[in-house]
Amino acid sequence: MEPAVKAPHLPLPQLAAAPLQLPMQAVPGGRQQWGRNQRILLGFLPAIWLRRCKICRQQRVRMTEMPSMDMKIMKVDKERSMSFSTAEQFLGIQQLHPFQWEIAQAALDGKDSCVYMATGTGKSLCFQLPAVVSGKVVLVVSPLIALMKEQVEKFNERAKQQGSKMKACFLGSGHEDVERRFQMDEAAVRGDFNLVYITPEKLTQCSHLLLRLRPLVEKGRVALLAVDEAHSISEWGGEFRPSYREISFFREDFPEVPIMALTAIKTPDVKDDINNYLQLRGPKVAVGSAYRPNLVLKRSQPRGLKRDLERIADEVCREGDRAIIYVKRRKEAEEVGAKLKEFLKFSDVTVGIYHAKRDQRQRDAAHDDFSDEGDHIMVATVAYGLGIDFPNIRRVYHLAAPALVEQYFQQIGRAGRDGKPAVCELIASDSDFVKPHRSPVQLEVWEKKSFECMRNLIYSPECLWSTLLKYMGEEPPFGSRCGNCDVCRAQEKLYDATCAAEVFFEAVDLFVTRHKPESMTNILALICNKKSFQNRFKGQEEQKLAVALAEKCKGMGLLAQTKITAFYKGLVPLLVNDGYLRRRPMSCGPWHTRRHYEVYLLTSKGSKVLHADCEVRLQIPPCLHDVLPAA
Repeated sequence: MEPAVKAPHLPLPQLAAAPLQLPMQAVPGGRQQWGRNQRILLGFLPAIWLRRCKICRQQRVRMTEMPSMDMKIMKVDKERSMSFSTAEQFLGIQQLHPFQWEIAQAALDGKDSCVYMATGTGKSLCFQLPAVVSGKVVLVVSPLIALMKEQVEKFNERAKQQGSKMKACFLGSGHEDVERRFQMDEAAVRGDFNLVYITPEKLTQCSHLLLRLRPLVEKGRVALLAVDEAHSISEWGGEFRPSYREISFFREDFPEVPIMALTAIKTPDVKDDINNYLQLRGPKVAVGSAYRPNLVLKRSQPRGLKRDLERIADEVCREGDRAIIYVKRRKEAEEVGAKLKEFLKFSDVTVGIYHAKRDQRQRDAAHDDFSDEGDHIMVATVAYGLGIDFPNIRRVYHLAAPALVEQYFQQIGRAGRDGKPAVCELIASDSDFVKPHRSPVQLEVWEKKSFECMRNLIYSPECLWSTLLKYMGEEPPFGSRCGNCDVCRAQEKLYDATCAAEVFFEAVDLFVTRHKPESMTNILALICNKKSFQNRFKGQEEQKLAVALAEKCKGMGLLAQTKITAFYKGLVPLLVNDGYLRRRPMSCGPWHTRRHYEVYLLTSKGSKVLHADCEVRLQIPPCLHDVLPAA
């Protein structure tokens, strides 16, 4: 029998760093020989892994135990640094906003900072300035590869035009060439780039990258870690990514490097999570209003996918605008994109599709096509929701409501970044929030709050901007009316819904008292007096009531079942918002195929309408004027 192959004898500290050199000659019985070599290698892996973990822990302890260094003024790289005025010229800025100067100066002074500003206000300049002024390295964590590529190209093009040695790069899975990816990593850890954009996964999951950054940090060459779209660190932010939370390891390993967090979401819970998970130390905070006066918010009811897309295509062609259309699911993105291409095949308007299921090459191509000048439409899921920086997007459509207010706010922020007027249209109905496979009971407390706010926003008769800003914890700067939403631009009038409400209330009361609370579908089946429901009511009194309800609908001009259904699907959410009805989540079926739905119950206010002859007068939002013809 051949002697067993021995691994090279090395002291344990050297073993972690040294490669294993095991003989792998082709010999008789080579397969058995390879099996023994493989077992030896696998036997050493736990020891190597434990040793590396121990070294990392020791290094982390040493770094955290280091005496706090004087970080009042950061020394600059004289060869590549420039003054603030020169930096303004380099970045193409006429004049810095006060918050940009203050935040950049705080970073240069070695202090942590937080920037809570609306999209389009120039947050990216806050971390670009320290890189340009100091000539050192600024690491920028960003969630979207397309955005990083675009910002890197812009920065490098500007540097080339001005004959500057400044350079930017991005590290992540966007490089399809493995050799190219390796070369970029090597150059970045050497300090060859001033701006290094990196995905959170790359920063937190590549342990060798952090270890190799240490010499650069110890030489004082790393000026800042900027965490863009920092609300992704919080479950309250609507765009939660677990890898963002692991960025806290950077603070533990490199406590001397200041951290800058940037986001447009500024709810109190998001702020707390950002401070806690990034371990910020007395940060300099810049807070601006989330109000975007150039964005007009409007709502409309779905008229069928074909009709809605034909209208959108006509608007984009007529106005010559660029638009983003958000959908909920990847399959819907493909379907909507295909239909739009069919509608627009004889025009110059191009349509791109972007969602996470497409490979990186397809996503990059769609993003590049959309970034070209011209009339373009991008059909996208939430994957295209962060950091898109095109100044002339004039329209943002939602074909169904986002689940959370935070997602909606981020997505409408893509429009009008040049400060010119833009339209954000929400094409949605209450049925978007009834998910058969997930009950509102399963939502977290914060999700319920955001979920209900978004649901109420669809039919709210109140100022839309006021509702959004109050949810964000901000007092509206314009008072009670913004003048930039469909509610404030429409003429106010009250709709007498007494008769229509009584019909629905009687149906709800019948189900509750004689049987059990029912869903919207079954209540409408009773009101329409469908034959499939007549067998459920064997009593003569119940059958008479069902016939009477159908006759009342005819008296209101609702002759067809489709009109009755559309009418009440628009009216019922208003009755819920005004406190006449309440919803109760229900579920049925075994756990693996459980279906979730909602039933309706009368409140005390609704009962008074039935028994005390009270009037029901509602303020109707403009999006329902066509659905409620008497409004």
